[in-house]
Amino acid sequence: MPFIQIRDMDKIKNIVFKEKPVIIVGSISYEERCLAFFDVIKKLFSQEVKNQDIYAFKIIDDESQYRDQAREFTERNFRKLVENYTLDIKTINCGLMEEERSVKDLLDKINSQYDEGYNLFVDLSTLPRRFLLEILKKFRLSKKTEKITIFYSTPVSYQQPLLVRDLVVQDLLQGRSLGGSERIAIVSLGLNDTQLKICIEHIEPISSIIPIVPFPSTIVHEVLYRNDRHLKRWIDKVREFKYVHPYNPSLLVEILEKDIIKPYTNIKNVSFSLIPLSTKVQALAMFVYGINNNINIVYAQPRTYKVPYSYGYNKFFIYQISKDSIGGASTWLKIDSGILTGKFPK
Repeated sequence: MPFIQIRDMDKIKNIVFKEKPVIIVGSISYEERCLAFFDVIKKLFSQEVKNQDIYAFKIIDDESQYRDQAREFTERNFRKLVENYTLDIKTINCGLMEEERSVKDLLDKINSQYDEGYNLFVDLSTLPRRFLLEILKKFRLSKKTEKITIFYSTPVSYQQPLLVRDLVVQDLLQGRSLGGSERIAIVSLGLNDTQLKICIEHIEPISSIIPIVPFPSTIVHEVLYRNDRHLKRWIDKVREFKYVHPYNPSLLVEILEKDIIKPYTNIKNVSFSLIPLSTKVQALAMFVYGINNNINIVYAQPRTYKVPYSYGYNKFFIYQISKDSIGGASTWLKIDSGILTGKFPK
Protein backbone atom coordinates (compact mmCIF):
# COMPACT_ATOMS: atom_id res chain seq x y z
CA MET A 1 0.00 0.00 0.00
CA PRO A 2 2.08 2.93 -1.22
CA PHE A 3 2.06 6.08 0.89
CA ILE A 4 1.71 9.18 -1.26
CA GLN A 5 3.41 12.27 0.09
CA ILE A 6 1.99 15.72 -0.64
CA ARG A 7 4.79 16.37 -3.14
CA ASP A 8 3.48 13.39 -5.14
CA MET A 9 -0.03 14.78 -5.52
CA ASP A 10 0.39 15.02 -9.30
CA LYS A 11 0.10 11.24 -9.27
CA ILE A 12 -3.31 11.45 -7.61
CA LYS A 13 -4.41 14.29 -9.89
CA ASN A 14 -3.59 12.24 -12.96
CA ILE A 15 -5.65 9.35 -11.61
CA VAL A 16 -8.69 11.37 -10.49
CA PHE A 17 -8.92 14.30 -12.92
CA LYS A 18 -8.45 13.18 -16.48
CA GLU A 19 -10.52 12.62 -19.60
CA LYS A 20 -14.13 13.39 -18.64
CA PRO A 21 -15.45 16.11 -16.30
CA VAL A 22 -15.40 15.08 -12.63
CA ILE A 23 -18.45 15.73 -10.44
CA ILE A 24 -17.58 16.18 -6.75
CA VAL A 25 -19.99 14.55 -4.27
CA GLY A 26 -19.51 15.02 -0.53
CA SER A 27 -21.75 14.87 2.52
CA ILE A 28 -22.38 17.35 5.32
CA SER A 29 -22.95 15.75 8.70
CA TYR A 30 -22.41 16.26 12.42
CA GLU A 31 -18.94 14.68 12.16
CA GLU A 32 -16.08 17.13 11.78
CA ARG A 33 -14.39 14.90 9.25
CA CYS A 34 -17.09 15.70 6.70
CA LEU A 35 -14.89 18.79 6.16
CA ALA A 36 -11.80 16.66 5.38
CA PHE A 37 -12.89 16.02 1.79
CA PHE A 38 -13.40 19.72 1.09
CA ASP A 39 -10.13 20.49 2.87
CA VAL A 40 -8.23 18.27 0.45
CA ILE A 41 -10.14 19.63 -2.55
CA LYS A 42 -9.36 23.23 -1.62
CA LYS A 43 -5.69 22.71 -0.72
CA LEU A 44 -4.65 20.09 -3.24
CA PHE A 45 -7.12 20.16 -6.15
CA SER A 46 -8.20 23.82 -6.32
CA GLN A 47 -7.19 24.23 -9.97
CA GLU A 48 -8.68 20.90 -11.03
CA VAL A 49 -12.12 21.62 -9.53
CA LYS A 50 -12.30 25.28 -10.56
CA ASN A 51 -14.97 24.61 -13.19
CA GLN A 52 -16.40 21.38 -11.79
CA ASP A 53 -19.78 20.99 -10.07
CA ILE A 54 -19.72 20.22 -6.36
CA TYR A 55 -22.66 18.55 -4.62
CA ALA A 56 -23.18 17.49 -1.01
CA PHE A 57 -25.82 15.39 0.70
CA LYS A 58 -26.98 17.23 3.81
CA ILE A 59 -28.32 14.40 5.92
CA ILE A 60 -30.53 14.85 8.99
CA ASP A 61 -32.25 11.91 10.69
CA ASP A 62 -35.39 13.24 12.40
CA GLU A 63 -35.94 9.86 14.07
CA SER A 64 -32.71 10.07 16.09
CA GLN A 65 -32.85 10.71 19.83
CA TYR A 66 -30.00 13.21 19.30
CA ARG A 67 -31.53 14.92 16.26
CA ASP A 68 -31.34 18.40 17.81
CA GLN A 69 -27.64 18.05 18.60
CA ALA A 70 -27.03 16.40 15.22
CA ARG A 71 -28.78 19.26 13.43
CA GLU A 72 -26.76 21.84 15.40
CA PHE A 73 -23.41 20.20 14.58
CA THR A 74 -24.43 19.66 10.94
CA GLU A 75 -25.37 23.30 10.51
CA ARG A 76 -22.13 24.36 12.24
CA ASN A 77 -20.09 22.30 9.77
CA PHE A 78 -22.10 23.69 6.87
CA ARG A 79 -21.35 27.25 8.02
CA LYS A 80 -17.64 26.38 8.16
CA LEU A 81 -17.85 25.17 4.57
CA VAL A 82 -19.52 28.36 3.39
CA GLU A 83 -17.20 30.68 5.34
CA ASN A 84 -13.82 28.95 5.01
CA TYR A 85 -13.76 26.97 1.79
CA THR A 86 -15.19 29.39 -0.78
CA LEU A 87 -16.60 26.51 -2.81
CA ASP A 88 -19.89 26.68 -4.68
CA ILE A 89 -21.61 23.66 -3.14
CA LYS A 90 -25.07 22.54 -4.23
CA THR A 91 -26.78 20.76 -1.31
CA ILE A 92 -29.29 17.92 -1.43
CA ASN A 93 -31.30 17.80 1.79
CA CYS A 94 -32.31 14.29 2.79
CA GLY A 95 -33.09 11.89 5.60
CA LEU A 96 -30.93 8.96 6.65
CA MET A 97 -33.22 6.35 5.05
CA GLU A 98 -33.88 8.28 1.82
CA GLU A 99 -31.00 7.04 -0.29
CA GLU A 100 -33.05 6.01 -3.33
CA ARG A 101 -34.78 9.38 -3.72
CA SER A 102 -31.65 11.37 -2.84
CA VAL A 103 -29.27 9.57 -5.19
CA LYS A 104 -31.86 9.72 -7.98
CA ASP A 105 -32.24 13.46 -7.34
CA LEU A 106 -28.46 13.91 -7.53
CA LEU A 107 -28.03 11.93 -10.74
CA ASP A 108 -31.03 13.57 -12.42
CA LYS A 109 -29.47 16.97 -11.80
CA ILE A 110 -26.07 15.86 -13.10
CA ASN A 111 -27.43 14.02 -16.15
CA SER A 112 -29.47 17.03 -17.22
CA GLN A 113 -26.22 19.02 -17.53
CA TYR A 114 -23.77 16.49 -18.98
CA ASP A 115 -24.71 14.89 -22.28
CA GLU A 116 -21.22 13.60 -23.02
CA GLY A 117 -20.66 11.76 -19.74
CA TYR A 118 -18.72 12.38 -16.55
CA ASN A 119 -16.91 10.66 -13.69
CA LEU A 120 -17.59 10.96 -9.95
CA PHE A 121 -15.35 11.82 -6.98
CA VAL A 122 -17.29 10.68 -3.89
CA ASP A 123 -16.48 11.19 -0.21
CA LEU A 124 -17.32 8.07 1.80
CA SER A 125 -16.09 9.44 5.15
CA THR A 126 -19.49 10.42 6.60
CA LEU A 127 -21.74 9.18 3.81
CA PRO A 128 -24.13 6.45 5.11
CA ARG A 129 -23.35 3.00 3.72
CA ARG A 130 -26.79 2.69 2.18
CA PHE A 131 -26.10 5.82 0.08
CA LEU A 132 -22.81 4.33 -1.16
CA LEU A 133 -24.55 1.11 -2.20
CA GLU A 134 -27.23 3.06 -4.07
CA ILE A 135 -24.57 5.10 -5.91
CA LEU A 136 -22.72 1.91 -6.91
CA LYS A 137 -25.91 0.25 -8.15
CA LYS A 138 -26.77 3.27 -10.30
CA PHE A 139 -23.14 3.60 -11.47
CA ARG A 140 -23.14 0.02 -12.73
CA LEU A 141 -26.12 0.74 -14.97
CA SER A 142 -25.03 4.20 -16.10
CA LYS A 143 -23.89 4.70 -19.67
CA LYS A 144 -22.51 8.16 -18.85
CA THR A 145 -20.15 7.29 -15.99
CA GLU A 146 -17.02 5.17 -16.40
CA LYS A 147 -15.24 5.65 -13.07
CA ILE A 148 -15.90 6.59 -9.48
CA THR A 149 -13.05 7.78 -7.29
CA ILE A 150 -13.73 7.11 -3.61
CA PHE A 151 -12.24 9.30 -0.88
CA TYR A 152 -12.18 8.15 2.75
CA SER A 153 -10.79 9.90 5.82
CA THR A 154 -10.08 8.41 9.24
CA PRO A 155 -10.94 10.33 12.42
CA VAL A 156 -8.37 11.12 15.09
CA SER A 157 -10.61 9.38 17.64
CA TYR A 158 -14.16 8.21 18.27
CA GLN A 159 -16.63 9.17 20.96
CA GLN A 160 -16.20 6.92 23.99
CA PRO A 161 -18.27 5.02 24.82
CA LEU A 162 -19.41 4.57 21.22
CA LEU A 163 -23.17 4.90 21.67
CA VAL A 164 -25.04 3.46 18.71
CA ARG A 165 -28.58 2.13 19.04
CA ASP A 166 -32.14 2.01 17.63
CA LEU A 167 -31.08 -0.41 14.91
CA VAL A 168 -33.17 -1.12 11.81
CA VAL A 169 -32.12 -4.32 10.02
CA GLN A 170 -32.77 -4.61 6.28
CA ASP A 171 -31.76 -6.45 3.14
CA LEU A 172 -29.95 -3.63 1.33
CA LEU A 173 -29.56 -5.94 -1.65
CA GLN A 174 -31.94 -8.86 -1.99
CA GLY A 175 -29.61 -10.95 -4.13
CA ARG A 176 -30.30 -14.43 -5.35
CA SER A 177 -32.66 -16.74 -3.50
CA LEU A 178 -31.88 -17.50 0.15
CA GLY A 179 -33.90 -20.70 0.03
CA GLY A 180 -30.89 -23.05 -0.10
CA SER A 181 -30.46 -25.70 2.55
CA GLU A 182 -27.03 -24.26 3.44
CA ARG A 183 -27.01 -20.55 4.30
CA ILE A 184 -23.67 -18.88 5.07
CA ALA A 185 -23.23 -15.50 6.76
CA ILE A 186 -20.02 -13.61 5.93
CA VAL A 187 -19.60 -10.88 8.54
CA SER A 188 -17.00 -8.11 8.69
CA LEU A 189 -16.95 -7.49 12.44
CA GLY A 190 -17.28 -3.98 13.86
CA LEU A 191 -17.45 -2.42 17.30
CA ASN A 192 -21.23 -2.67 17.71
CA ASP A 193 -21.91 -6.26 18.74
CA THR A 194 -25.70 -5.71 18.74
CA GLN A 195 -25.53 -5.18 14.96
CA LEU A 196 -24.02 -8.66 14.64
CA LYS A 197 -26.78 -10.18 16.77
CA ILE A 198 -29.76 -8.74 14.94
CA CYS A 199 -28.27 -9.28 11.47
CA ILE A 200 -27.70 -12.98 12.17
CA GLU A 201 -31.18 -13.30 13.67
CA HIS A 202 -32.57 -11.62 10.55
CA ILE A 203 -31.23 -14.32 8.22
CA GLU A 204 -31.62 -17.40 10.44
CA PRO A 205 -31.61 -20.33 10.08
CA ILE A 206 -27.95 -20.39 9.07
CA SER A 207 -25.42 -23.19 8.70
CA SER A 208 -22.17 -21.21 8.99
CA ILE A 209 -20.72 -17.85 10.06
CA ILE A 210 -17.42 -16.69 8.57
CA PRO A 211 -16.12 -13.68 10.56
CA ILE A 212 -13.80 -11.14 8.92
CA VAL A 213 -11.65 -9.22 11.41
CA PRO A 214 -9.97 -5.86 10.60
CA PHE A 215 -6.23 -6.52 10.94
CA PRO A 216 -3.78 -4.96 11.52
CA SER A 217 -5.79 -2.49 13.53
CA THR A 218 -5.46 -0.72 16.87
CA ILE A 219 -8.97 -1.91 17.72
CA VAL A 220 -8.71 -5.58 16.71
CA HIS A 221 -8.74 -6.82 20.32
CA GLU A 222 -11.73 -4.63 21.16
CA VAL A 223 -13.60 -5.86 18.07
CA LEU A 224 -13.07 -9.49 19.09
CA TYR A 225 -13.91 -8.78 22.73
CA ARG A 226 -17.17 -6.96 21.96
CA ASN A 227 -18.42 -9.61 19.52
CA ASP A 228 -17.31 -12.59 21.59
CA ARG A 229 -20.56 -13.15 23.51
CA HIS A 230 -22.70 -13.24 20.38
CA LEU A 231 -20.26 -15.41 18.45
CA LYS A 232 -20.34 -17.87 21.37
CA ARG A 233 -24.12 -18.10 20.97
CA TRP A 234 -23.55 -19.54 17.50
CA ILE A 235 -20.20 -21.18 18.33
CA ASP A 236 -21.10 -24.40 16.51
CA LYS A 237 -21.69 -22.34 13.35
CA VAL A 238 -18.51 -20.22 13.45
CA ARG A 239 -15.91 -21.24 10.89
CA GLU A 240 -12.38 -19.98 10.22
CA PHE A 241 -11.72 -16.32 11.05
CA LYS A 242 -10.34 -14.23 8.18
CA TYR A 243 -8.02 -11.32 9.02
CA VAL A 244 -8.09 -8.57 6.38
CA HIS A 245 -6.60 -5.07 6.33
CA PRO A 246 -9.39 -2.58 7.17
CA TYR A 247 -8.46 -0.19 4.34
CA ASN A 248 -7.62 -2.56 1.49
CA PRO A 249 -10.91 -3.30 -0.34
CA SER A 250 -9.33 -5.03 -3.35
CA LEU A 251 -7.73 -7.58 -0.99
CA LEU A 252 -11.08 -8.27 0.67
CA VAL A 253 -12.74 -8.79 -2.73
CA GLU A 254 -9.99 -11.29 -3.59
CA ILE A 255 -10.42 -13.15 -0.29
CA LEU A 256 -14.20 -13.27 -0.70
CA GLU A 257 -13.80 -14.75 -4.18
CA LYS A 258 -10.91 -17.19 -3.72
CA ASP A 259 -10.93 -18.18 -0.06
CA ILE A 260 -14.58 -17.95 0.98
CA ILE A 261 -16.96 -18.31 -1.99
CA LYS A 262 -14.96 -20.49 -4.41
CA PRO A 263 -14.86 -23.65 -2.22
CA TYR A 264 -18.69 -23.76 -2.46
CA THR A 265 -18.84 -23.29 -6.24
CA ASN A 266 -19.83 -26.89 -7.00
CA ILE A 267 -22.14 -27.34 -4.02
CA LYS A 268 -25.86 -27.02 -4.72
CA ASN A 269 -28.36 -25.20 -2.51
CA VAL A 270 -25.82 -22.83 -0.95
CA SER A 271 -26.63 -19.16 -0.43
CA PHE A 272 -24.63 -16.33 1.10
CA SER A 273 -25.36 -13.15 3.03
CA LEU A 274 -22.78 -10.37 3.27
CA ILE A 275 -22.96 -8.34 6.50
CA PRO A 276 -20.66 -5.25 6.39
CA LEU A 277 -20.25 -4.07 10.01
CA SER A 278 -16.56 -3.09 10.01
CA THR A 279 -15.02 -0.06 8.27
CA LYS A 280 -16.85 1.62 5.40
CA VAL A 281 -13.93 0.63 3.19
CA GLN A 282 -14.63 -3.04 3.92
CA ALA A 283 -18.31 -2.29 3.25
CA LEU A 284 -17.23 -0.86 -0.14
CA ALA A 285 -15.55 -4.19 -0.95
CA MET A 286 -18.61 -6.20 0.11
CA PHE A 287 -20.94 -3.93 -1.87
CA VAL A 288 -18.86 -4.30 -5.05
CA TYR A 289 -18.68 -8.08 -4.63
CA GLY A 290 -22.36 -8.37 -3.75
CA ILE A 291 -23.50 -6.28 -6.74
CA ASN A 292 -21.26 -8.20 -9.14
CA ASN A 293 -22.43 -11.61 -7.95
CA ASN A 294 -26.03 -10.81 -6.97
CA ILE A 295 -25.44 -11.77 -3.33
CA ASN A 296 -27.71 -10.79 -0.44
CA ILE A 297 -26.41 -7.84 1.64
CA VAL A 298 -27.79 -7.31 5.15
CA TYR A 299 -27.13 -4.29 7.36
CA ALA A 300 -28.46 -3.00 10.67
CA GLN A 301 -28.77 0.78 10.31
CA PRO A 302 -28.38 2.69 13.59
CA ARG A 303 -30.92 5.51 13.94
CA THR A 304 -29.22 6.96 17.03
CA TYR A 305 -25.57 8.04 17.22
CA LYS A 306 -24.16 9.91 20.18
CA VAL A 307 -23.15 13.37 18.95
CA PRO A 308 -20.32 14.11 18.29
CA TYR A 309 -19.59 10.63 16.95
CA SER A 310 -15.93 11.26 16.12
CA TYR A 311 -13.26 13.94 16.46
CA GLY A 312 -11.01 15.51 13.81
CA TYR A 313 -9.47 13.76 10.83
CA ASN A 314 -6.12 12.10 10.36
CA LYS A 315 -5.26 10.18 7.17
CA PHE A 316 -7.07 9.83 3.87
CA PHE A 317 -7.36 7.00 1.36
CA ILE A 318 -8.28 7.20 -2.31
CA TYR A 319 -9.65 4.27 -4.32
CA GLN A 320 -11.01 3.99 -7.85
CA ILE A 321 -13.93 1.93 -9.07
CA SER A 322 -14.14 1.16 -12.78
CA LYS A 323 -16.31 -1.02 -15.00
CA ASP A 324 -15.55 -4.06 -17.14
CA SER A 325 -17.84 -5.84 -19.57
CA ILE A 326 -18.07 -9.58 -19.07
CA GLY A 327 -18.74 -11.42 -22.30
CA GLY A 328 -20.04 -8.22 -23.84
CA ALA A 329 -23.17 -8.34 -21.68
CA SER A 330 -22.87 -8.00 -17.91
CA THR A 331 -21.16 -4.98 -16.39
CA TRP A 332 -18.63 -5.81 -13.70
CA LEU A 333 -17.49 -3.35 -11.04
CA LYS A 334 -13.78 -3.46 -10.28
CA ILE A 335 -11.76 -1.88 -7.48
CA ASP A 336 -8.54 -0.95 -9.23
CA SER A 337 -5.38 -2.06 -7.51
CA GLY A 338 -3.13 0.56 -5.98
CA ILE A 339 -4.50 2.29 -2.90
CA LEU A 340 -3.37 5.87 -2.49
CA THR A 341 -2.97 7.21 1.02
CA GLY A 342 -1.81 10.52 2.41
CA LYS A 343 -1.69 12.84 5.38
CA PHE A 344 -3.67 16.04 5.43
CA PRO A 345 -1.80 19.15 4.35
CA LYS A 346 -1.33 21.87 6.96
